[in-house]
Amino acid sequence: MESDTTVRRIKLHAIQNDIPEDSSYAHNRHDKYGYGDIEKKSEINSYLLREGVAAVLVVAFILVLWGLVHLSLQQLVLGRSTGEFNALRARKHLESITSVGPRPVGSVENEVMTVGYLLAEIEHIREESMAGPHAITVDVQRPTGSFSIDFLGGFTSYYDKVTNIAVKLEPKNGAQHLMLANCHFDSVANSPGASDDAVSCAVMLEVLHSLANLSTPLLHGVVFLFNGAEENVLQASHGFITQHPWAKKVRAFINLEAAGVGGKEVVFQTGPENPWLVQAYVHAAKHPFASVVGQEVFQSGVIPSDTDFRIYRDFGNIPGIDLAFIENGYIYHTKYDTADRILTDSIQRAGDNILAVLKHLVMSEKLADASEYRHGNMVFFDLLGLVVVAYPARVGTIINCIVTMATFFYLGKKCMLPSNMGGRYIRELVYAVGVALLSWLVTLLSVLIVALLVTLLGRSMFWYNHFYASICLYGAASTGKMILIHTLAKNLYYGHTTRTFHGLDGQVAYKDSGLWINSFDYTAMRHITPHIPEINDTIRKHCQEDLPFCGFPWFLPMKFLVKKNWYLPAEEVSPKFPMEFKLLSKYKTEWGTIRMSFEAKGPSHMSLYLFPYSGATLTSWSFGDGIPQFDLSGEYFIFYSHGLEAPAWNFWLEIQPSSTGSEEGMISMAISSHYFFGEDKLTPQLEVMLQRFPLWAFPSSWVSTYNLYRY
Repeated sequence: MESDTTVRRIKLHAIQNDIPEDSSYAHNRHDKYGYGDIEKKSEINSYLLREGVAAVLVVAFILVLWGLVHLSLQQLVLGRSTGEFNALRARKHLESITSVGPRPVGSVENEVMTVGYLLAEIEHIREESMAGPHAITVDVQRPTGSFSIDFLGGFTSYYDKVTNIAVKLEPKNGAQHLMLANCHFDSVANSPGASDDAVSCAVMLEVLHSLANLSTPLLHGVVFLFNGAEENVLQASHGFITQHPWAKKVRAFINLEAAGVGGKEVVFQTGPENPWLVQAYVHAAKHPFASVVGQEVFQSGVIPSDTDFRIYRDFGNIPGIDLAFIENGYIYHTKYDTADRILTDSIQRAGDNILAVLKHLVMSEKLADASEYRHGNMVFFDLLGLVVVAYPARVGTIINCIVTMATFFYLGKKCMLPSNMGGRYIRELVYAVGVALLSWLVTLLSVLIVALLVTLLGRSMFWYNHFYASICLYGAASTGKMILIHTLAKNLYYGHTTRTFHGLDGQVAYKDSGLWINSFDYTAMRHITPHIPEINDTIRKHCQEDLPFCGFPWFLPMKFLVKKNWYLPAEEVSPKFPMEFKLLSKYKTEWGTIRMSFEAKGPSHMSLYLFPYSGATLTSWSFGDGIPQFDLSGEYFIFYSHGLEAPAWNFWLEIQPSSTGSEEGMISMAISSHYFFGEDKLTPQLEVMLQRFPLWAFPSSWVSTYNLYRY
């Protein structure tokens, strides 16, 4: 009976046995003539054959699906373009913008050359369309402001005279409601910023040209915002949405961004709520590519990045659509982000999509009263770039609930089967669930073991530029790892700095200079040391917890992302335009706090770090709404930047001293200057060292200073 039971468990439930289980006659008869064994073997073979066919079909389905997805990603433009958007003309704009090189805020390349080119092209479009039904108004805004943001752990941003070029296209009789299209023309230091974000501005210029020359007047107006300070953590967009008079009429926006170089632009954020915007994209986009998964991942904070979408959403309280190029993420924010890496078909598909969606929105009655359509979020995704599936999130919740209820109903029905079949089904279900959980655990452990072995062999991340190697090594986990590595392991930050530490008496207590190096790369300096032996673990520098931000000139508050620093002694830096910092006044207020006023003059980028001592409290300051925010382990970070011809930076602080008093004072304050361009960007020693790096490395470098004061 044991062998019979075993066979019966293997059988599918669809196979019926015509002979009752308790028929000893039939059992003995089969055993006597050997028919039972033959029948059992036949049934097992039939079952295994069906299982094999099913496995082959699953593998075939996966391969076909992979092929279709791969083809979809390679096929940038499906079908013929409408001809309304001229990609060749947009490419000329892209090449002209990037030809000036990197465009950090405050540089002549950003504030004069790029601004001049954009204004000249906009004026050309205006003159060409003057006879049509539309009017074009141009306003160059240079706002000053301050805000706090919970990005990179949280910090406060202060900007002075950054540049915005706002272009309003509307019917000649005016418009009461406006759509906003946003791009940024500035770039990070040391990168030409073709994909991030010159190509978007090139696309916007051509979209402006197409809409301005329509023979039919638009129902609503469009503001094309070419903002010049996004890489400074979203400063220019904040200046527009909080200060520009046109902002009051903006009802929704489209933001054009990049997290890679070229390829397809994906819709990865929408809302908040306002499903009509997703529906507009679904109906209008010529080459749709969208995924709500990107929205969930991006807004979770797993990826340390942000876009102007956040500013318009949080400070402007308006809904929008966020699009970004995502291919080739490993060269994003590097010197390899060049115009020649962006295919004309990428420009064509982006232009076709943005032009069609903008045209749809500015002709929509819903834009006039967007708040009426603010009800719930949407679930959306495309099918091979052919069509977008979108439905309300509440419908998704209902579907999930129905599936869950149906599953429990089915399981309950199975458990109620007569005789011992229900109990056997429960046991088999428990076994199956256990096997599934065990397989997940084994998979996770296998991936970790493989990663450990690769690391111990000194081959960490060798799969980085071999996608199929990552598939073989890590299987399904490779996708997540590739995304994480693409966002974290790209650049080597390398600067020549001089640090000066002052005591309570204002005199210099200590001073040093060196080449400060930090890396987001997991392998750190392992592959750099053979080329530059001086950079090794003997010059590793650990965080000095008693100093503001470890005593290093951090450009942004990223010390929690980078745990490894190297500090190679070097000559003192001597900028031709050194930073000047002084205490203007210090007095005790009526309510017992100490108020101090300061003035700083320096390059376009500076960072201020505040570190109150134990018992002392930073109660107010001149930034934002006056209330200090985002205390990072007892420290505060203020990021400062300015455009051209900005005055000195003046600010004040109020501190509540410790009730017991302290010999070390109330607060440590450090200020860093960052020379991203111009004569002071490089030193001879820095240039010599840069030439020794291998070609495959991207050291993003500049000169900086760090000055610490105690009060």
